[in-house]
Amino acid sequence: MAEDNQNEINQKRLDMEGNIQIGLRRVIQKWRSDEGFTLILETNDQIVLFTSKTIDITDRVIKAFDAQKK
Repeated sequence: MAEDNQNEINQKRLDMEGNIQIGLRRVIQKWRSDEGFTLILETNDQIVLFTSKTIDITDRVIKAFDAQKK
């Protein structure tokens, strides 16, 4: 029973993460188009070794994502 509960929790977490990713993609695609960006990368230490904070749009994308939920 505990294993079934854990599996259910894991599946719900995956579903929620998937929904967030879909929502973020929509926001980023619209935002990219509106702002005229050609390329947006996910900051990841394994892929992007350095970025300037002046070009980091993370906070703006999060605000746009949160605004669509209201």
